[in-house]
Amino acid sequence: MTYPIGCPTGHNFGIMWTNKEAITLPAGGRVLGPENYFAVVVDQIQGHEVLGWHVEDRQGNRSLNLGGPGITNIDLVLGQGRITGQALLKDIGRAALLRL
Repeated sequence: MTYPIGCPTGHNFGIMWTNKEAITLPAGGRVLGPENYFAVVVDQIQGHEVLGWHVEDRQGNRSLNLGGPGITNIDLVLGQGRITGQALLKDIGRAALLRL
């Protein structure tokens, strides 16, 4: 599903894509983002924990491992600008830095 993101005064900041239903990936599985711009890759699962997963761009560049103990699902926010940098990632980013 696609949603516009804007401020209360009507300035458009961008769009948000979400899945209507959850995607389940096994270890070694991957799912491609819109227009193959990126891929989410699951590296290691143990029980209900996702111990290893990363994002790859079209050129094969990989993020660091975003999984670890206590991580039981994958939520991904990509982008830049006010919405991503100041709003969505403020608390999420702090928690990830503490964990990593």
